[in-house]
Amino acid sequence: MVNKSPQSRGVMGQLMIRSLILLSLLAVAVVGGRTQVRHYNFDVEYIFGAPDCKEHVVMGINGQFPGPTIRANAGDTVVVHLTNKLHTEGVVIHWHGIRQLGTPWADGTASISQCAINPGEVFTYRFLVDKPGTYFYHGHYGMQRSAGLYGSLIVDVAEGEREPFHYDGELNLLLSDWWHQSVHEQEVGLSSAPIRWIGEPQSLLLNGRGQHNCSLAAHYRNSSSNKCNLKGGEKCAPKILKVQPNKTYRLRIASTTALAALNLAIGNHKMLVVESDGNYVQPFLVDDLDIYSGESYSVLITTDQNARNNYWVSVGVRGREPKTPQGLTLLNYLPNSASKLPVSPPPVTPQWNDYNHSKSFTKNILARMGSPKPPTTYNRRIMLLNTQNRLNGVTKWAVNNVSLVLPATPYLGSVKFLLNHTFDQTSPPENYPANYDIMKPPVNTNVTTSSGIYRLQFNTTVDIILQNTNAITPNVSEIHPWHLHGHDFWVLGYGEGKFNSKNDEKKLNLKNPPLRNTAVIFPWGWTALRFVADNRGVWAFHCHIEPHLHMGMGAIFDIEGRSVKGIPSQALACGATGSLMATKNGNPQARGLMGALMVRSLILLSLLAGAVVGGRNQVRHYNFDVEYVFGAPDCKEHVVMGINGQFPGPTIRAKAGDTVVVHLTNKLHTEGVVIHWHGIRQLGTPWADGTASISQCAINPGEVFTYRFLVDKPGTYFYHGHYGMQRSAGLYGSLIVDVAEGEREPFHYDGELNLLLSDWWHQSVHEQEVGLSSAPMRWIGEPQSLLLNGRGQYNCSLAAQYSNSSSKQCKLRGGEKCAPMIMNVQPKQTYRLRIASTTALASLNLAIGNHKMLVVEADGNYVQPFLVDDLDIYSGESYSVLITTNQNPKNNYWVSVGVRGREPKTPQGLTLLNYLPNSASKLPVSPPPVTPRWDDYNHSKTFSKSVLARMGSPKPPRFYNRRMILLNTQNMINGHTKWAINNVSLVLPATPYLGSVKFLLNHTFDQRSPPESYPANYDIMKPPVNTNTTTSSGVYRLKFKSTVDVILQNTNAIKANVSEIHPWHLHGHDFWVLGYGEGKFSKNDEKKLNLKNPPLRNTAVIFPYGWTALRFVADNRGVWAFHCHIEPHLHMGMGVIFDIEGRFVRGIPSEALACGATGRMMTKDGKYH
Repeated sequence: MVNKSPQSRGVMGQLMIRSLILLSLLAVAVVGGRTQVRHYNFDVEYIFGAPDCKEHVVMGINGQFPGPTIRANAGDTVVVHLTNKLHTEGVVIHWHGIRQLGTPWADGTASISQCAINPGEVFTYRFLVDKPGTYFYHGHYGMQRSAGLYGSLIVDVAEGEREPFHYDGELNLLLSDWWHQSVHEQEVGLSSAPIRWIGEPQSLLLNGRGQHNCSLAAHYRNSSSNKCNLKGGEKCAPKILKVQPNKTYRLRIASTTALAALNLAIGNHKMLVVESDGNYVQPFLVDDLDIYSGESYSVLITTDQNARNNYWVSVGVRGREPKTPQGLTLLNYLPNSASKLPVSPPPVTPQWNDYNHSKSFTKNILARMGSPKPPTTYNRRIMLLNTQNRLNGVTKWAVNNVSLVLPATPYLGSVKFLLNHTFDQTSPPENYPANYDIMKPPVNTNVTTSSGIYRLQFNTTVDIILQNTNAITPNVSEIHPWHLHGHDFWVLGYGEGKFNSKNDEKKLNLKNPPLRNTAVIFPWGWTALRFVADNRGVWAFHCHIEPHLHMGMGAIFDIEGRSVKGIPSQALACGATGSLMATKNGNPQARGLMGALMVRSLILLSLLAGAVVGGRNQVRHYNFDVEYVFGAPDCKEHVVMGINGQFPGPTIRAKAGDTVVVHLTNKLHTEGVVIHWHGIRQLGTPWADGTASISQCAINPGEVFTYRFLVDKPGTYFYHGHYGMQRSAGLYGSLIVDVAEGEREPFHYDGELNLLLSDWWHQSVHEQEVGLSSAPMRWIGEPQSLLLNGRGQYNCSLAAQYSNSSSKQCKLRGGEKCAPMIMNVQPKQTYRLRIASTTALASLNLAIGNHKMLVVEADGNYVQPFLVDDLDIYSGESYSVLITTNQNPKNNYWVSVGVRGREPKTPQGLTLLNYLPNSASKLPVSPPPVTPRWDDYNHSKTFSKSVLARMGSPKPPRFYNRRMILLNTQNMINGHTKWAINNVSLVLPATPYLGSVKFLLNHTFDQRSPPESYPANYDIMKPPVNTNTTTSSGVYRLKFKSTVDVILQNTNAIKANVSEIHPWHLHGHDFWVLGYGEGKFSKNDEKKLNLKNPPLRNTAVIFPYGWTALRFVADNRGVWAFHCHIEPHLHMGMGVIFDIEGRFVRGIPSEALACGATGRMMTKDGKYH
């Protein structure tokens, strides 16, 4: 029956609600004020684990996997202080099954109830656990549950209460499935066209333990499975369930699988089911138990079998053709040894498609006597057709032909503040066409996407009919376990075929339906649910299979979220709510005469710049969509961070005086992103420098951030990620600034070529970051390949035929993703070759067979031309060289790049200088140029010292106002290897410095500046006597327009006789390189400094056991990074921060600072009302 009025749903409904309220009040009264606040501190970070004996990066909590078990009593308040220690990913945790009465913001659902918690931030979850039961928690952002972010949450009865059944002891089983493919690769595959399905899991885990490529029970079988030889201390050794004979145990079971439906059995033991999803059920006895993702049970087992034996606990796959072996552990009857195997093989899992077995178990679950009954009528019924569809070749799951996409702004904030532009205002359909044939694939596979929501009236009774259908493939219909947040529902029944209101209505169970939070729909069937919308908030309702939700299988319910109070500000400090929170203070104003003069000066300079180009300067617009894509940069497929589907990203091209505008959309799934415009000085726009934690907040997934900046001088530049180690993941591209309209370069050329150099690893960036952050450190090793314009070759060589090595000749046709980008030239012409190095580690040497190069530009500054046979280039540097194609036009010539400064284990990177009309497949007659020996530093120094300013270039001030001597050392802290400056290793704060300095938020970073020198008696030729270091987020505060000298002093690393090359890059400025020297810098070296024609650069190298002297004028207000440009070294702390009167910066966009303390500052009192 249907009743449209929420006020008149009958006496039974009213009595039920009042009974629930009374029971709630009684529950509080029962504990007599003895409820407690249970505090937990969770540090979420990636760790190395081996859940199934194969090492992998795992998302752990406090170094554990699975995470710590939370335990409380009904009526208690649980407080979890979560610190995100991931490097670039946001995180949330959903407390599965906890209804969050009055605290919808604590539900832990990114984009729905809260913003993701950014790296470095702390978020506090505080919620009531109102009823006892078996629960768990897990990540609810992207597919982080699949990465291992989960743990158990047990709520015991309130103090003084008793369970309605007796047991002597308790056991816990948290079930999950496990893949060797990273979550990031899985997400990219699922989002690809055509889809790359994740496949079946490699292993099933019981309490985080499983075994891959071996079996604990191999000796019972005639299969090819290897026997596991585990001693018990391994990370994959089974967690044994220890019991005493002749006792009754409560076994709590929860499934946090990403995909697999499971069946659990215990050899020779029956199980009495007594609880499901935190609700008591009418006890019933089973031999085995089906459990779907998101479900939980308690069963009682009696240890009444032969006490001399142990017994198998087995878990197998149901509902999908199993390619995953059983997960196993032991029920160990004490005092037997845990190594004693059972006498019988493990129980056999029922046939995967024996749905009658599954349905029989599921339909046996009924409410225990005395449980709340459902209202007899409903106010609203929503029919949800579950379909598989496609959109532009991408496979989707949909509900009523609408696939859910989550917005960048959490629904709770959007609904609260009526930000209707942040999500679709049209609600999804509440039904589907009556003639839809659920037994066949959809006639029209096309689907639409929407972020629309269902708005439910508070206290109304809502029926949901989940209707399953055939997928796109004929004769395939999948199991879907649906989970509702914020509520329990009554499962009124299950049925076959299409739900028929007339015939199936009478089959619904209104007498004793079980209360659940997760319910399954079987293939080609329906499941009927009923719940009372009595918890205000915005709540997810979705298939609990992780890939299915990722592909859009969900719906959103708004239950008067507008009325929710007390939302912590940091829960919504992202997207449109983050921008909304900005007050007038969020748009900084210049203070004082100096600030006013600075702004007027910038306006004047801008006008002058416009005048120079005769009013013809332009605004150049670019749209960048950053996302992971599958690539094969060196012929081995890998996930690559691309822009607009390209790797490297698109080339930006502008003229001096132009304004570049880049609208960056973050299409990553869980990672923030920024882009640094390397070499662009950001005059007056320090917030556009693109440095996370320094100049801006990371741009969250789904958000759009607009970079707008002036390119004030011509040159060869590039851009790259500056968050975590995303540059190493492939986030980079070229940025070319030509001379202003009507201007000419001081040299002639007929054509132009571009080379962007990088290095490449097969280990993911996330694994690299974890290794570098581990104790002891796991070094990333040398790169597998060198890339020229994003192309390289691994395990083969373009020039193998010239050598006697074991390398095989590459057989490339030219269309492959790793085929070299050929440099086509005409004979007897002069070409400008622009070269930039965005390597993560490698210093490089470039040569072109039979061709000399005339160096004319370095880092966007003209230099005195000089001729070279080869060129050393360090990470962060750029050059322009002129080459003349005056060699034999019948031949092609090698362009070779090799490693310098490190013992090379990486083969040369190669491409061809192709003299047209020769075929690009024509190989040169000679082998590639030989790279100079890696440790021939005299060769390197000769080149670097030859770089001098072109006549007419700006000269440095003769005197400095302040000199800093920065000692570069390798150190240790608590077993972690660090790089440090003057014994201080840089750690970046959660709140960007620019906002902290602007708003005087001194608590957000260390207020003590790092040392400006080091002890005079430090021996740079030996390892540090004391390897210990300290960490700091302190800054150097520089006076505006002061002249600053920086002496970079290199030293011996921790290992004897090792001193590394470090290329240092300064943001926001160019500096003059006054000189290089050997040993320790002293007063005697002062006279060696070049004040006549030192080159202007933005990146400069220090050689082993040497020094480099720099000078710059601090004439650009902002907060600027100065750091080693080697990606792992910066990750390990090798950098400093300069604050140049950042307090007076104006015009900062609010979204640049809507994180950390600045995000919280943008509200009046820290809470929304």
